[in-house]
Amino acid sequence: MLNINYMKIILGSKSESKLNILGEFLPREEIIPLEVDSNISEQPLDVATTIKGSVNRAKNTITSYKEEFDYAVGMEAGLEIKNNIYTRQTPKHNLKNNIKSMV
Repeated sequence: MLNINYMKIILGSKSESKLNILGEFLPREEIIPLEVDSNISEQPLDVATTIKGSVNRAKNTITSYKEEFDYAVGMEAGLEIKNNIYTRQTPKHNLKNNIKSMV
């Protein structure tokens, strides 16, 4: 009998869009969404704050989840200013490639 082990990934958000993004690239893995705080403002307005929120979500997920897991993921969406206008941040790296390289 073939024994296939799946990774257990804890996601520091219950956001349906974040869960869908992660699930799109890791369709066979078990993803467990958890409601945790990012410890930043509700809407980050610069890249540094957005990254800090993402890291905080991952750390808070680790401390909140009491079972075994393989990876903890923190995702945060934010704005940045370009030409004196706030716009959605442009990803510096391709999320799909980053997630696949993790697996």
